[in-house]
Amino acid sequence: MRNLFGKSMLASACCLGLLFSASGAKLVETVKQADLGVAWGNAKANRTADGSIRVEALTADGPAALNAGNKVEIAPGDEFTVSFEARGNVKFLVMMNFPESSVKRIDLLPMTQLNPDKWESFTRSYRMPDGCSKLTLDFLVWQQTGFFEIRNYRLMAPAKKPDTMVVDEYFRKGEFRNNVFSATVPAGWTRFRSGTEPDADCGGITKEFTLVSPQFHSLAVPVPAKGEVGWSNAATPVYRPLRPWNILVQYRPSDDFSGGEPVCRITFYDKDGKPLPKPVEYLLPVKKNAGWNTAKHELPASAFPADAESFRVTLAVKRGGGTPAGKLFFGLVRIKLPVTAGTFAKVRGSEFANWFTPGQPVVFKPEGVMPPDALSVTGKVTNEQNELLDTVTVSAAEFEKNGWKYEPKEPGLYYVEFEAKTPNGSISLGEEYMERAMDNRIGLYEQKRQAFAVIPPRRSDGTATPPVFGYQVGYSPNSTRGETEVELIRRAGADFARFHVTWFEIEPEKGKFDWAGLDRLVDKCVKAGIKPVICFYGTPRWASNTPDDTRYVVHVWAYNAYAAKDVNDWTNFVGQLVKRYGDRVDTWEVWNEPHLRNYSCYWHDTPENYVMLLKSAYQTIKKLQPESKVWIGGMALRYLPFYEAIMKLGAGPYFDYFAMHGHGQSIAPFHALDRKYGSEPHPWVSSEWHASLIRYTDAAYKLNENQRTVRMMLDFFSMVRQGAEQIAFFEPFNLVERETLKLHTEGGAPLNHCSGIFRRRPYFQPVLGAVVMATFDRALAGKIGITGTYRFGNQKAAAFTSDYGPLLVVWQETDRDEKLAPELAPVFAEANVQSWEGRPVKEPGSMTLRPHTMYFASNVTIPPEWQDRPDVLRADRPKLELEHKVRGVYGDKPLFDDNGKLIAKNVRWNNRGFKIHTMPGFEPFRKDARFAAALFGDRLQLVVETQDDLFHQPGAGGNMWQGDGIEFAFDAVGDGYADSRVEFLASKTAKGDELFKSANPTLVGDLPTEWTTPNTTVKYGKAKVETLPGQKTRYLVEMSISELYPLVPKPGDDLRFSLIVNESDGKNRIGLAHWASGIFNGKKPAEYGDLVPAGK
Repeated sequence: MRNLFGKSMLASACCLGLLFSASGAKLVETVKQADLGVAWGNAKANRTADGSIRVEALTADGPAALNAGNKVEIAPGDEFTVSFEARGNVKFLVMMNFPESSVKRIDLLPMTQLNPDKWESFTRSYRMPDGCSKLTLDFLVWQQTGFFEIRNYRLMAPAKKPDTMVVDEYFRKGEFRNNVFSATVPAGWTRFRSGTEPDADCGGITKEFTLVSPQFHSLAVPVPAKGEVGWSNAATPVYRPLRPWNILVQYRPSDDFSGGEPVCRITFYDKDGKPLPKPVEYLLPVKKNAGWNTAKHELPASAFPADAESFRVTLAVKRGGGTPAGKLFFGLVRIKLPVTAGTFAKVRGSEFANWFTPGQPVVFKPEGVMPPDALSVTGKVTNEQNELLDTVTVSAAEFEKNGWKYEPKEPGLYYVEFEAKTPNGSISLGEEYMERAMDNRIGLYEQKRQAFAVIPPRRSDGTATPPVFGYQVGYSPNSTRGETEVELIRRAGADFARFHVTWFEIEPEKGKFDWAGLDRLVDKCVKAGIKPVICFYGTPRWASNTPDDTRYVVHVWAYNAYAAKDVNDWTNFVGQLVKRYGDRVDTWEVWNEPHLRNYSCYWHDTPENYVMLLKSAYQTIKKLQPESKVWIGGMALRYLPFYEAIMKLGAGPYFDYFAMHGHGQSIAPFHALDRKYGSEPHPWVSSEWHASLIRYTDAAYKLNENQRTVRMMLDFFSMVRQGAEQIAFFEPFNLVERETLKLHTEGGAPLNHCSGIFRRRPYFQPVLGAVVMATFDRALAGKIGITGTYRFGNQKAAAFTSDYGPLLVVWQETDRDEKLAPELAPVFAEANVQSWEGRPVKEPGSMTLRPHTMYFASNVTIPPEWQDRPDVLRADRPKLELEHKVRGVYGDKPLFDDNGKLIAKNVRWNNRGFKIHTMPGFEPFRKDARFAAALFGDRLQLVVETQDDLFHQPGAGGNMWQGDGIEFAFDAVGDGYADSRVEFLASKTAKGDELFKSANPTLVGDLPTEWTTPNTTVKYGKAKVETLPGQKTRYLVEMSISELYPLVPKPGDDLRFSLIVNESDGKNRIGLAHWASGIFNGKKPAEYGDLVPAGK
């Protein structure tokens, strides 16, 4: 039935964002247009530039369908409404499936002929069958070719307080180690044994049976001969407020299962990680020949121990009666709890990304369901300094109908925190969101404050954003991320958008190109007045010269990071790309972050092959588009060895611009290499500026938002001063939020980062960086430059030029308020001054500068007596004097074979230079030691031998210094500072032989292939500890050289190195033998010794 309720009602419903069922229940948007995109059968689906979905029925063999809601949960008997607009040249229907009902299929809309030239509106309602709570809908074409398009799709269903999950394990992947997923060990789980042998088989993941998807696994646990075996997941916080848990376990026995009792146990832990008594245990009844068994349990909030801070789930099999045989397969364990009241209310700003303009009322409304007994809602407005600016209260009815309104008096970044008043007290309307780590562990995070920005548009005088301002946006063929980011950067102010295009996604099969997603993004940029810049890389497996390298490195399949075996395939791809987009794109970047082998996940091939691809791409592009600009694949200072290699191979003529990546970079060393190899210094851009990128292990993680934003702006200033012509901020919104970085690091993805100027979770909101960049953009026009930088005590200034005239930016570097410097006061007194949030400053000549805040002064005249201080923008540390008291040698051949047998002819012992240090309170002792080191190929080997009459090691990991073992370190930067060291420990522990990385310089944005985050067991290396005759101990260490990154040693390089051999008396660490100082006495790499190549 077409347009059942009439078009006017559909339009009204879309405006309100909600409907009411015939029974009066509030309907909320359960599935929306943006959720569509999954096609099946003979269908191919693409999203068009206006957001509609176009589905092509490719053949007339059976169905061609678009999923319109998969297993949507709606209560039995509840009424739902589906509305959409459609056009096309086929007959189609809307099909409903009820997997839990005896009535499997009903056509919500019967077979209907569409019009290819006219959009038609459809609205249908239906009541869920009794006993059925899940619904799947599909748009379906049967045995036809042609197309149909869908837009404004909405499935509205009665509001139901949803659940969130704290455990949702369906065994997607094995443990990720050495760039390979384990075939047996489940990610995030550890073996559990009780009352059985220490090495009893605990089983592991398998594909013998799978529940959720054939791509995933189940967890197979054998019946033990005695005791209990199984697996326990990672510790998960107990989230408050405490809420009842709904626990679901699905499992099945093998045909020969006997003598075992399956169990699901929940163990709670206190704040110190100690297990609390009386774990909750559920015995799981087994039904044979019944497929997957299901056990459901509810744990009331009252059952939680009062001091429980975390919990672990154990899935196990106990020895029971009968002959032990067979296995128990766990397919799913899930723990749900109700969402908070604020999460259910789902309060949102009325503008996308909460981006408002001056004079526009700021409106927030609930998109979900408010607490039913809410009387009123209060919003407390604060600024970036958390100072209370205003409090506005409205009735709950007004909040739901018209929203909460606030009229800011000036531009800036604001925060609002909402509370609902009820007869029983106040309820926070903060929103909780769920985050899943790589190993499937889950974290819940609550955001109580919502951010909103009030920013004026650019002047209406026709001036545009300066060409230097750009952003890196994301592109994926089946994602709208890039289009969303274009909307964000259009608000912040952008001249261009650079994005990655992967060859393997565009041409997945030779000669078969998929341009639809890229078409959308390019068109979106052009319509927004933003110039597209395309960086292309990623060889398809069919074209790769190493198709069998199936490692998954960081986030790239290794075979995509090699050159094509036939360069003509590459040339053809580049030509097709330029032909298609050359009328809209005139700037191209050839590959992303190429580096020496093992130092970039994007390039595993040789410098020679990169030059081959670069030359081919450059010549192809220039032939088709002579006036285009070609950027070399983005690099950073740590890529200098690779850049020198390719310049030596003649790469210079085959790119127009050098493309920089990272933060805190300098173009000078690259220009020096240009000159060294006969090339004029290339002009440069920053194609991926890691302006505010932080990881959990980075020093920058500890910075607050103001400090992080100052750091960002100073780096921008530095690049402008060095002549960067374009700078692409990486990236518009956070891929993961700052508060989740610890979860991702512990969950197996330590390289995950937070780097945006907008939050993504729980929904898009600005952070300080967005407001500052937008304010800075509005203060400038045309080509910009810096004419001088100045220092006045703790206060600094940078003078910019642009088409708007001079702009002076001023900031101070203390943690307290400070009066404006006398030198600046007369200049500010005559200027228009605003904070970096755009707030006007009254009486600027006598103003106070806040810490970690910048101020923009326009209409200024720079006094001629001011002296330019170029060092103002450099964070140079004082140069340390490096000691050279100890000298040793390293070789270039293996010291031992794969079995740990020494290759005597290659070993050059360093036995001089060791000194003994005795800990206070212990008697002096004697300890002989010697070591040998070698760097060959991409490997590092170290052998240490020492006298040791009693080996004792009570610690593990970073605590191995407490007992017998070794510690060694390299100065990876060579400047002698503590944060420049890469440091390791090795010993034999209760876990076995262990090699642990305790420190590493900040990685910034680099993504090396074989590298371990600090404070972790080394992934790409191993240690072996042997007891030798004569009360001696030998330590054998081998690792990938890339574990030393950012140290990239070349043959013949001198290395800064230190080694200590710890000594224990069986109870305490009584002292150590050290070769060079700098490890045990305060972490001072300036005191390391020199390791030089043997024979040098």
